[in-house]
Amino acid sequence: MSYTRTSKSILILLFLVLSGFVIETNSHWNGVRTFALTDKSRIDSYYGEKEYRELNVTVWYPAEACIGKQCDYTFLIPDLEKALPRLSGVSQETIEKLRKCKTHFRAGLTISKEREKHPVLLLSPSLGGHTAFHASLAKALVEVGYVVVGVNHKFESWYIINREGRVVPENHRFHDELKELRIPEDITADGYREKRGKRLRILGEDLIFVLNKLGELNESEFDGRLELSSVGAFGHSVGGAAAMEAANLDKRIAAAINFDGTPSGQVLREGIKQPFMMIEDKKDLTQRGNKIQFDRRQELCEKVGGDCCRVVIPGADHNSFSEFGILMETDYGKKKQAVEILETTRRFVKVFFDKYLRGQEDTSLESIGRLKTEVQVIVNKKR
Repeated sequence: MSYTRTSKSILILLFLVLSGFVIETNSHWNGVRTFALTDKSRIDSYYGEKEYRELNVTVWYPAEACIGKQCDYTFLIPDLEKALPRLSGVSQETIEKLRKCKTHFRAGLTISKEREKHPVLLLSPSLGGHTAFHASLAKALVEVGYVVVGVNHKFESWYIINREGRVVPENHRFHDELKELRIPEDITADGYREKRGKRLRILGEDLIFVLNKLGELNESEFDGRLELSSVGAFGHSVGGAAAMEAANLDKRIAAAINFDGTPSGQVLREGIKQPFMMIEDKKDLTQRGNKIQFDRRQELCEKVGGDCCRVVIPGADHNSFSEFGILMETDYGKKKQAVEILETTRRFVKVFFDKYLRGQEDTSLESIGRLKTEVQVIVNKKR
């Protein structure tokens, strides 16, 4: 891979951050605020008659310089100790590693006055994932002026802690029961996708609820500096499909990115109207299932109303777009390769949102692909 000096510096910094190190920089200050939200207008009836949709939101943003105790860096998962008694299947080794990880974000800082308005990006993690495992990507975006809003979803995400302080761990009963259905004995293939699509729609509605809530918090928490009339949405796996659902639901979503997630329902049938990017791992297309998925994603791309770009990264797998694996990896060579994949991902994310949220077209998506010749970039432009 060919890197500029700036790119190499970012890669080294990302590698050190994900290895548990913190490096002081004077050029940027990064703030973070967290919120526990409840949408009492929506009940998740699959899980119970009183199960309101509840969310944990982390807002990462460019900030003014810190003062005193505000200069302390936050831990990667600040509420981990409170959540641990309710979490199962987490090894002691994993817990110890997560306990040591800090970020380059400081809690409660004033949002930067450098820009009158900061563009906003909504982020949704994978099934069983957590927004914390995208913190380095968030940092890279914050340092070029974006506000990144990570949303942990009740039941789908690793856990949330609601407004009353109750820990709600992941509960994938819906997804597990759906996987047990046999096609065509129990359900048709179309019926399966429709059923899954309705669940993904709930996650998309979560993102729209957060966007609406940000409108209420903008003046009180962020000095009115959030640009909320035209935002981006992106996510990993189920979260990527949720980002597409949000775009389908609300025209304020101006552009969307999906990290290797499979959409269903209406989005799969019709696509979305906004510019869209799919970032995915490179699979062996001689295998029938992989070829079907590849072609189906191309068909989806052709249905998109705006420009559509597919970025196929060799060496990546489905989990390469989360930073969790890097945190746990002990082999230096594997960790370095994983960081390079994330750096490639970061480049495409930045240029895509710069183009469709900021109107910048200095660097084309195709030219980024040429930085590493093995990366396949498929662009469908709408005239």
